[in-house]
Amino acid sequence: MESELAQLRGLDLPPTPGFWPPAPGWWLMLGIVLLAGLAWLWHRRRQQRQRLPYRQARIAVGYLVRAHQAGDITDHQFLDETNALLKRLCMHRLALDHAATLSGQDWLTFLDAQSRSEAFTRGAGQALGEARFQPRPTPDSDALQQAVDRLLYRWERA
Repeated sequence: MESELAQLRGLDLPPTPGFWPPAPGWWLMLGIVLLAGLAWLWHRRRQQRQRLPYRQARIAVGYLVRAHQAGDITDHQFLDETNALLKRLCMHRLALDHAATLSGQDWLTFLDAQSRSEAFTRGAGQALGEARFQPRPTPDSDALQQAVDRLLYRWERA
């Protein structure tokens, strides 16, 4: 006589869940990751647009230095164009309108304060002060480019 337990069938287990469709929590996580990615891309693009004028200014200073070293522009033109570029950035990009009226030692002191250095009052940047009005200024274009690049980099990162 066979026991009654032996006559029972085995249990039917449900099929193992597949990969698709994912659970609602995975959909939620995917949505959060996509939103975070889009927010990061928007922020990065905005940041690049804000930094563009400073990168373009560094490129322009590089062109001025090369033109000056090649003899295509005079010392006065080089200094005037570099100075005008910095003043335009101060007024239009940084909204520092009071910088437009600065000249001479006040302008150099302002540039030093902005760059947190002494490259303009004691270094090659002195050429952007009263020295640019001398009959024969002798700017060190490479050193001036380095000082201006450092200043532009600080403005870009501010």
